[in-house]
Amino acid sequence: MQGDALDPQALHALLGDQLFDRVTANPPYGIAALAVETQARLAALCPGIEQVKNWVQLDLFFILESLARLRRPGEAAFIIAAPMAEDARLMAFRRALVGAASEVECYELPATVFDNKAEVQSYMLIARFGQTRCKEVTVGRIAGPDLAVLERRLINLDAAVERLDIAFHEFTELDETLRRQAGSSTLR
Repeated sequence: MQGDALDPQALHALLGDQLFDRVTANPPYGIAALAVETQARLAALCPGIEQVKNWVQLDLFFILESLARLRRPGEAAFIIAAPMAEDARLMAFRRALVGAASEVECYELPATVFDNKAEVQSYMLIARFGQTRCKEVTVGRIAGPDLAVLERRLINLDAAVERLDIAFHEFTELDETLRRQAGSSTLR
């Protein structure tokens, strides 16, 4: 089977209303000027996502389309670029994700996970959908040649909507601790 995943009509013609138990992907990163139909599909899949003219964030579209084709209960795992976890313009996506999922985990991957010649900031995003609703989100860090979980912490849903990267939450916690100490000042 072959089809244009960025064309909602072609994708529907290829897959119909077929649903899947599991979805895994390393979606393409970047933005592209796409057809009005694709923009409308993105807006329908995730209301509140800011769109500028006809530019669409490719990884966001792929993830949303994949989740729309996920049977419940089901599981999804994606390698995502940093903006999906960090960018304030994608809070609507993170809000929808934690609002629909039973469990969400987001792990920072090593900067050289793909190749020692290239450094990229990426994350592994895992979502499970079942009968219960997510109450907390796990954020963490994966390291080493065996890609072991080095650190993890639970954050509340509001914090997860704001950002899914552990470094942000570590810094926020450190900053709050320093602010509470008498006589301390921070660069913030």
